[in-house]
Amino acid sequence: MNKLFESFVASEMKKWLYGNKISNESNEVFMEQICGNNIELGRNFDIKTQEKSKYLVTNEDNKNRFQLNPDIVGYKKQTKQTLFIADTKWKILNEEQQNYGISQSDMYQIFAYLTKYQCKRGFLIYPKVKDTLKNLELIFKPEILNKDNKEANKATLTLCFFNV
Repeated sequence: MNKLFESFVASEMKKWLYGNKISNESNEVFMEQICGNNIELGRNFDIKTQEKSKYLVTNEDNKNRFQLNPDIVGYKKQTKQTLFIADTKWKILNEEQQNYGISQSDMYQIFAYLTKYQCKRGFLIYPKVKDTLKNLELIFKPEILNKDNKEANKATLTLCFFNV
């Protein structure tokens, strides 16, 4: 189900970017939250699914290990600058559960993506159900250094809910 949900969200994002009608109008707010509300987005901005260009580590033989595989990466077309990273999760969050039911491994995963891609905006996307939590913004405590290691940027993570 997770792969199907991921494909659906990515397909809807691509439709929206290119000015096409998406299947559920209530997801317009979702799209604006992630992509902004720039009318020219499709010309300047794109998304890539299952991006696999980065690795977490190299070993002593200089071989890459632990390939990173974010579900959705938003980037500027000309500069290839990463604007956001989104990971979809087919699970229902609940206020009654510890940390709303978000797994610690999901948090580590999105933090690793943000760090390696030098990106400040991350999204965990969950299916929206009747009594879903409201979108929630979290700020990671460790700061992510930019490529020059001159300044640190706070990375934010937004929990979003997508109508299916």
